[in-house]
Amino acid sequence: MIFKIKLIPSALEELEEALEYYQQISPRLFKKFYDEFVEFHKLLEHNPYFEIRYGYVRTYKLKSFPYMVHFLINEELKKVIVIAIVFGKMNKTTFEDRTKNL
Repeated sequence: MIFKIKLIPSALEELEEALEYYQQISPRLFKKFYDEFVEFHKLLEHNPYFEIRYGYVRTYKLKSFPYMVHFLINEELKKVIVIAIVFGKMNKTTFEDRTKNL
């Protein structure tokens, strides 16, 4: 089964910021980060059942970069909602704020 992936606006902004950061450092690092995120995206489409970290929020740490992707699964709609792509740790209340209207 294939899950549809959706990034909420703040998660998309975080992804863009990370890509810009790595682009400034090195085009090679940019490509590596981008490729790793695309690989993760494909993985999510087929099997999004990673660690549950906060109540019902699941997480996945990118292999080569210090970023955690935080997401929810809607099994009925076969949808994964990415709520955060963050460097290091993020305050739990931030996730609660982001998930209130989902």
